[in-house]
Amino acid sequence: MLIHTSSVNHIGVIHFQNEEINLLSVDFINMLNHALDAMEQDDSVHVIVLVSDKKAFCLGANLNELLHLAETRKISNPRDLYDPIEDWQRLASVEKPVIVCVKGACLGGGLEMALMCDFIVASEQATFGFPEIKLGLLPGGGGTQRILDRISVGRAREMIMIGDSIAAETAFNWGLIDVVFSHAECSDGALNLASKLASRSLDSLKAIKKLLIMNNAERIKQGVVMERAAFYERLESPKTVDRINAFLDRKK
Repeated sequence: MLIHTSSVNHIGVIHFQNEEINLLSVDFINMLNHALDAMEQDDSVHVIVLVSDKKAFCLGANLNELLHLAETRKISNPRDLYDPIEDWQRLASVEKPVIVCVKGACLGGGLEMALMCDFIVASEQATFGFPEIKLGLLPGGGGTQRILDRISVGRAREMIMIGDSIAAETAFNWGLIDVVFSHAECSDGALNLASKLASRSLDSLKAIKKLLIMNNAERIKQGVVMERAAFYERLESPKTVDRINAFLDRKK
C-alpha cells in the first residue's frame, strides 16, 4: 500500500507509505488523487493533512519512469501522449485547506507538492530543495511558479539554479515554510493546526482559499505551461538522459 488514509474530528489524514523515499510514481499519484477526491466529497472532512513517517517526505519523481517517458516522447507525437505531470496538479485544485507535515527530505516534485498546500509545517530535521539542475533538468510540476508565492525571486533563483538543499530553519527564515517543530512534535503540531482550521466554517475557509489565490492564478497557469515545455525539452536531451542514467547507476 503506497498511501493510507484516516479521518477523525473533521480532519482527513493522508499518510505516504511508498518505501522509504516516497517517489512520485504514476501509481503513487493515482492513489493520492483518489484519496483527495474521496476527502473532497466527504462533508465530514474539513481539513486535509499530508504526512509521512518514512525516511523522506518525498524525493520527487521516479527517474526510471521519466526515462521511459523521454523515450516514448521521442518516438511519438507528444500532443497525443498521456502527460503524467498534469496528474500531479490535482492537489493544487483542492478546495478545502491542506496542511503538509514534512519530517524528512522534501525535494523536487515533493517540494512542488508541498507548495500546492496552504500550510507547510516541518520538523527541525526536514530539508527542502530543487536538485533537478544537477541532472540537467528543471522543476516541471509548477515549482518555478508557485515558489514565488512564498519567497523572493532571488531566493528562488538560488534554490533552482544551484540546486542545493536548505535546512528547515533556513526555509522558515526565508518564508518558504510556516512553522518548524521539534521532530517528535511535528505530527502533533500539524494536527493541532488542523484542529483549529476544522473548528472554523468550512464554507468560509473554501471562499478565503479561493480569494487568496485568485490574483496569482492566471500567472501560475501561464507559467506552468511554459515550465512544462521547458522541462520536457530538457528531459528529451541526450545529455540529460545520460546524467539521469549515471545517477541511477551510482545508486545501485
